[in-house]
Amino acid sequence: MARLNEPDQAHGAGPRLSLLPEETAEDIVVCSLDWLKEATETLEKLDQAFEYIIGIVRDRDRLKEKIQTQTQAFETQTQAHDAQIADLIAERDELNSELLLVLRQHAREPTPAPVTAKRSTKIPDPPILTDGKNPTFEG
Repeated sequence: MARLNEPDQAHGAGPRLSLLPEETAEDIVVCSLDWLKEATETLEKLDQAFEYIIGIVRDRDRLKEKIQTQTQAFETQTQAHDAQIADLIAERDELNSELLLVLRQHAREPTPAPVTAKRSTKIPDPPILTDGKNPTFEG
């Protein structure tokens, strides 16, 4: 892939503009003024330079189309998510309103009177043993 190269401080070359995020040494063709001068020396070199440049333009156009397609897909997803969020918010608000109505109704209803405990009938104590024997009980 051809890249535009401007002089920098470290290697005599500058910041490179490239379409590829990661390139190997084989992928790099530096488009400097020297390269352009050399490319115009013969028709064959000029044809190669032209092919490199056309390749860059085609790659750029493919990347633009891909980005536009992805952007449209993301926008569609975002709109769908926004609609779902709006539906959920409306449902939440409706449920909050219903809950408030139920709570208000319960607040207006009189509280039931507390249930009073009734005592059971008293059973009389059993008669005292009087058979003359003292029963012994074990613990």
